[in-house]
Amino acid sequence: MDGALYGRGTADSKANILSIVGALKAHGGRPPVGITVVIEGQEEFGSPFDNYPPEASEIFAADAMIIADVGSVRPGHPTLTVALRGSAQVDLEIRTLVADKHSGQYGGAAPDARIALIHLLASIHDENGDVKVPGLRREPWTGATYEEAEFRELGEIIDGTSLFGTGTLGERIWSGPAVTVVAFEAPPVDGLINAVAGHARAVLNLRVHPEQPAAEAQAALVDYLSAQRPFGISATVTAGEIGNGFAADSTAPVTTPRWTPWQPPGTRTPR
Repeated sequence: MDGALYGRGTADSKANILSIVGALKAHGGRPPVGITVVIEGQEEFGSPFDNYPPEASEIFAADAMIIADVGSVRPGHPTLTVALRGSAQVDLEIRTLVADKHSGQYGGAAPDARIALIHLLASIHDENGDVKVPGLRREPWTGATYEEAEFRELGEIIDGTSLFGTGTLGERIWSGPAVTVVAFEAPPVDGLINAVAGHARAVLNLRVHPEQPAAEAQAALVDYLSAQRPFGISATVTAGEIGNGFAADSTAPVTTPRWTPWQPPGTRTPR
């Protein structure tokens, strides 16, 4: 096929379309089974596909589905993805003062909400960088995985910087939990204020073992954070959106998910 593809996500979300085209071309355009190709190009921007497949299931009915996404473990090694972690959001908020106070007059005794929040966030990981929250599932990874050198190259990790966690890379990034601080409120360095913060917020993204219900893992993290009291200060912990993971039975002639990945967008765990 002639031509070129340019744009965001070319390798992840465009080249995979050509892999399907190449497979059809290998059969001379006449594969031995009926095939329906569905292309959806609204990743990260919202899409009718959030709701359309469950509402029109007869259109998408099939004996097997191949979802061309994610990519190969390394160039030149075609890879079948058999598991993807789920995701859950947790919001944190700490209030200690009615209003911020001047650090020269109050610093050292007035409870700084931002420092309390930093200590709360630090409590999530142990000294090795492993998530230490009870109730989060983690198991050895038995599939293909990265070598540390290529992972460092792919991740553009600065030389001399240690990786987080222990165990194999596959276990850390595919069959174990991860907690990332995806938002943290603080004045920018260029707009600093010499004040003790009376209010602080952060948002966490929790990645969940492919076969653990996201709501269950989210509840474990919420319970853990709610029980922490840095400097005797409690936080308001709120459960946000969740999305279940995916795990396929790779021993079957056609793999089937052991955990249903689809969930209505905006689903929240009441707390």
